Amino acid sequence: MTSFFVTKAKAKAQLVGIKAAMTLLPAPRPTVFSGEGAALKLCQAIAIFGHKNVLIVSDKILNDLGVLKPLETKLQELGVKVAIFDGVKPDPTMSITQACLQQYKAAHCDSVLAVGGGSSIDVAKVVALAATTGKTPQQLVGILKGRKASAPLYAVPTTAGTGSEVTVGAVISDDASHQKGLVLDPNVVPRMVALDSGIM
Repeated sequence: MTSFFVTKAKAKAQLVGIKAAMTLLPAPRPTVFSGEGAALKLCQAIAIFGHKNVLIVSDKILNDLGVLKPLETKLQELGVKVAIFDGVKPDPTMSITQACLQQYKAAHCDSVLAVGGGSSIDVAKVVALAATTGKTPQQLVGILKGRKASAPLYAVPTTAGTGSEVTVGAVISDDASHQKGLVLDPNVVPRMVALDSGIM
């Protein structure tokens, strides 16, 4: 059986295989808002879809810099409750992802908004899928392990070039072994993405 946990040394060698697997999976195309103010337009769309309680997934640096505040304020003005998980770190681990999932459940969230780079988006992807499947992040490692739609997922990338906001994959590392777990599922692609020039 093919292992979807890989060491850092093998990660680059496996990228070709991962990309090939991704091309075989049907990849939904998210609706994209672009330009300055795109993130606030995305917040309006979240409210229009009827979501009542969104979890923003990000990191402490962006939160401390105030990047999340305008989005939080806009959502609240539109009647959407906001919970914030800012514990994402580079090369996020299963324990970080599990903590984020626990906050999603504890806050009774119904949707996820990723704000940040590839790490934050990857955590948000796995949390959104785990939220509806009842599976742990570890159980989602592999191809098509979710078997159902994820919780509504939206993304505001703050870095250019990762492409995580439009791919069918997410990478989460094992805490003990530091091996990277690959979650490959079309259901992790965000519904909508905001490419906001005022944030990126």
